[in-house]
Amino acid sequence: MQIGMIGLGKMGANMVRRLIRKGHSCVVFNRSPQAVNELVKEKAIGATSLSDVVKKLEKPRAIWLMVPGGGRRRHHRRSFTASRDRRHRH
Repeated sequence: MQIGMIGLGKMGANMVRRLIRKGHSCVVFNRSPQAVNELVKEKAIGATSLSDVVKKLEKPRAIWLMVPGGGRRRHHRRSFTASRDRRHRH
């Protein structure tokens, strides 16, 4: 299974580590590149933006948002929805 993980705080990073240990592929993104780089060293696939996460995931895509509630979560959800809607119009 392949999954995208947005938000690599303590919980998100540890979830990625467990998924990788169980043989899953994880595409990861965080506002802090350092968090991404640390998980790339542990065999995660790093992404540089939200759209890069989408590009690097195979279809059907599964993306987990492990970010605090509020503005950032709404922003990420809208970004993915807009990206999906543009692809489905073609």
